[in-house]
Amino acid sequence: MPVYTEALAGLLSRLTLSEQDLVAMVHPDGRMLARTLDNTRAMAQTAPANRPFMQDRAALRGHYREISPLDGLTRLYAWQRVEPGGPVVVVG
Repeated sequence: MPVYTEALAGLLSRLTLSEQDLVAMVHPDGRMLARTLDNTRAMAQTAPANRPFMQDRAALRGHYREISPLDGLTRLYAWQRVEPGGPVVVVG
């Protein structure tokens, strides 16, 4: 795991969240950079291309609702791109 990914994972691990809340940072190509829930399993996956923030010309921020493929829970997700063309922070 690259050093910056370990640092992000360490920062996210210090957040006080419920067991069902999540925060993730996703690379523009869909690779998971860090995630608060089930981080080991999630790090081996990429965000599916059908996620709104993965679409060509996606807005810099937005929201959507879906069932998580990792734990089966329905969540409302919001995302914010750090900078145009940069990583995306997703909160669910």
